[in-house]
Amino acid sequence: MDKLLRSSFSTEELKKVDGISTSEVRDAWAEAMSVFFTPDQITDSTLANKLSISNDTSGFIDNILFPGMMSINVTASGHRFSRSAQDIANDGVDGILVQFWREGQLLSDESGDKHTRPGDIHLVDFSRETDVSASDFDTYNLLIPRELLADSVDLDGLHLKTLSGDHASVRLLRRHLYDLHTEAPNMTAAEGLALVDPTMALIKATLTATPGAQEEAAQIIDRNLLLDIKRFIDTNLSTPTLNPDMIAASLGLSRSRLYRLAEPLGGIQTFIRNRRLRHAFQLLVLRGNEINSLTALAYAEGFQSEDTFRRAFKNAFGMTPSEVKEQGMKAYTEYYSSFPKHKKSMAMGEHLYQQWVSDLFC
Repeated sequence: MDKLLRSSFSTEELKKVDGISTSEVRDAWAEAMSVFFTPDQITDSTLANKLSISNDTSGFIDNILFPGMMSINVTASGHRFSRSAQDIANDGVDGILVQFWREGQLLSDESGDKHTRPGDIHLVDFSRETDVSASDFDTYNLLIPRELLADSVDLDGLHLKTLSGDHASVRLLRRHLYDLHTEAPNMTAAEGLALVDPTMALIKATLTATPGAQEEAAQIIDRNLLLDIKRFIDTNLSTPTLNPDMIAASLGLSRSRLYRLAEPLGGIQTFIRNRRLRHAFQLLVLRGNEINSLTALAYAEGFQSEDTFRRAFKNAFGMTPSEVKEQGMKAYTEYYSSFPKHKKSMAMGEHLYQQWVSDLFC
């Protein structure tokens, strides 16, 4: 099954190479970033102190290629990043970079008036010159060819614009950028393709805030809310009072909307029950020797009796809790044998994304 293409680069991996010098690491980082920006050390001591810049050059780039767009996670020490008129003429990248600043801060001018903080969305037009300074940071980015947005968004005023994380639509977008990247390694190429249009819809809705665009983005907004529901359930599995009312109140949803959103999960109560059973399965496999009482485990997982727990467990996994505890990893292998997972990872420093960017904007 075809997976989305992925390429990564890490200065930390380079530093493990015997005999490599600090200057060689810095040069490799500059080369890795050059497809996007030219990175330079911040030499102004006042600005460096203001941004709490690290002395050591470090950087990590993780690129995942979707059909028609690229998701990029960049974590790095503070730098000055620029795109000159010559850079723009040379690389031909005519796109918009949508950045979620998860950590760190960005100054778009020396006065500090244009200031991007954690939680904000920042926009860069790659067809225009850029000169910004950043503290140590962690960002989740989406690089989008201009034509995917130009039909419904006025792009002229977007360059170096910051969208405050105080707005609900921005919070939805930043969550989607993060989820899109973290879930991408598990996606097939077909699944990635299916997410391009709703992703563009959510970006357009955030940038234009028009009723039509908001309506178009409803699908992806619901997807993000569903992810919130799943996260909340997983975080609170051991809470005895975990129920639809608790979830709805905590996430600010009506009961009717919660039930509608949970329909793809088979219903909210069924999903809670299945997650608790799966959690119990994992505990029995990994820590079975520490579990002395199945009754205590049943109560801890929200079941009212060991008999109810045992029946539900056997229906779900085809084995009793005692059998799973006894077999351990063998039980795990037996249950998951019909769901093989072939994980492939690319070597660090393989700059495939340089070719991807060229192909994306050719």
